[in-house]
Amino acid sequence: MSPESPMADTASNDALDHFRSGDLTVGVVGLGYVGLPLSIEIARAGLCAVGFDINPEVVDGINCGASHIKDVTHVELTEALAAGRLEATTDMARLAECDAISISVPTPLSKT
Repeated sequence: MSPESPMADTASNDALDHFRSGDLTVGVVGLGYVGLPLSIEIARAGLCAVGFDINPEVVDGINCGASHIKDVTHVELTEALAAGRLEATTDMARLAECDAISISVPTPLSKT
């Protein structure tokens, strides 16, 4: 399918309409000092944020309103949770639910 084809235009317009609707789910992989604040800002913007982390203690804490990141307050976290705009999970299969995904995991720096 070429970019000039009517099917491409329809798909592009559908995606644009979906984006404009604001009914988006954004996945954030990694709920550390970058990912958790990003998830909060996504929720503040009125979108749904699904945060993914491999640590079940981090996920459980977030879902209970306990922030492990000093830059994210309990109030910010509980507001996003209460609004239904944020949830955390260890279930990576749920990435399929997301319209967009941000990867916010540590990048090891080494010579090898």
